[in-house]
Amino acid sequence: MIGHLLETPINVSETDTLVVQYEIKLDNSLTCGGAFIKLMSGFMNVEVLKHYAPDTEGVELVFGPDYCAPEINGVQFAINKVDKITHESKLRYLQEMPLSKLTDTSQSHLYTLINQRSLFKFLLTVRRLW
Repeated sequence: MIGHLLETPINVSETDTLVVQYEIKLDNSLTCGGAFIKLMSGFMNVEVLKHYAPDTEGVELVFGPDYCAPEINGVQFAINKVDKITHESKLRYLQEMPLSKLTDTSQSHLYTLINQRSLFKFLLTVRRLW
């Protein structure tokens, strides 16, 4: 896992557009692993970044490819939402993930998430590398 603390927090209001985009090119085939990112709140314990843990406390957004045959081959997406009744914060995952294309090592993959006014759009661009 790679973690980095941003010097300036990302503040997104209801009217802002947030674009998360990154490119992945695997050099070797993958049997089980992920290349997704997690955006964390400023309230999380930074020491958690030193050791991977599936704990969702402090996670605001999850996005990117995940592969572990034969169960998982999709683009993970989750967002932290507050329940309107209980007022508890909970990470909610997309139930039907689009295919990740992560097993294709011959090409570079550009993953893009666009959040505009609580609507989300996923884009996956594939480029052949010569």
